[in-house]
Amino acid sequence: MHSIPKLILSVSLSIACLTASVSSAETPLSDNLARLAEIEASLINSPVALTDTDRAEASMYLAKNVAHYLRESVIYADTRVPRLLYNPGYGFPNPDTHYITARIDPKGSYRLWGRLGNVNQTIFGVYSRTALEGESGARDRIRGEDLHTDKDGNFELFMSAKKMDGDWLPLAEDVASMTIYQVFSDWNVERKGQFMIERLDAQDQPAASLTPASFKTIIADLDDEMAWFLKIWTGVTQRYHGAIPDNIVTPPRRIQVTHLGSQFAPGHWNLKEDQAMIIEFDDPQARYWGFSFYQPWGELLDTVTRQTSLNNSQIHQDSDRKFRIVVSARDPGVANWIDIADHPHGVFNWRVTIDTPPATPVTHVVP
Repeated sequence: MHSIPKLILSVSLSIACLTASVSSAETPLSDNLARLAEIEASLINSPVALTDTDRAEASMYLAKNVAHYLRESVIYADTRVPRLLYNPGYGFPNPDTHYITARIDPKGSYRLWGRLGNVNQTIFGVYSRTALEGESGARDRIRGEDLHTDKDGNFELFMSAKKMDGDWLPLAEDVASMTIYQVFSDWNVERKGQFMIERLDAQDQPAASLTPASFKTIIADLDDEMAWFLKIWTGVTQRYHGAIPDNIVTPPRRIQVTHLGSQFAPGHWNLKEDQAMIIEFDDPQARYWGFSFYQPWGELLDTVTRQTSLNNSQIHQDSDRKFRIVVSARDPGVANWIDIADHPHGVFNWRVTIDTPPATPVTHVVP
């Protein structure tokens, strides 16, 4: 009986020591996540956040990018054993594109192989993580159609700093990732490719065990990465918001972000609930083109339960051979309706895979 107080004292001291140990330990993940509050506040207070929906989507946008960064930079970060990762695309993604990425080491040698499938276009590229605003970070790219394939579309592509035999992409010293873009036009017919990747010069020894110091290094760039990423893409949105007049399509211009030989024609809509913007244009006679619509943070509007994009295989052509798209919150009862729902303003883009800029679509607002 007399030993019970001593036992209680011993347990209490142990708990106190454990609590003190935890309190004094470094918490790099929590520290970085806490600093994201400042970034979130900057988004919510941005001049393009005009509605409650805008502000709620700002927080969701940040959350999605944090989740993607943690998955890409922590779970899939080992460049010695690269793994392909489907990602949602960065700012203003194409709803008709599958984005497949892998982290790679510019000092390594890699083999990418598989089958291309029969999509509208496939592009392989290697990218730096040090892109400045207005840059894509692209270093080298190659089209799938330029690869040597067998009759079934099987291919093999090497990536390294030094030239290798066969199809090859050079790795500049600042390259940190590779990306496969598969662009679909007719989703009912086209089938995606199959891809695998391996490192050819991987070290035989196993990876070192994780330590607090090594994890801190991995996670240290989280808030800086988010701040950089959001500055780049929200900067694009703010330029559209302030510099482009409402409800027009800007003249198409060549932008080599992902798709080789593509023309981009962005715009910004700003409509009342009872208004609609009609976009009218001729067939650009291109292998692929598509209109896509985004909320202010460069994320696609709902593509699952609403029609918020149209491409050259999906759109209805009028009897005069022109195309007309109706952008509105209310259903006008036409095939080419873009449902903007609770987004009275946002950004849209017309992507056209063609070397020569097509004629600029014209718009008018009704009523």
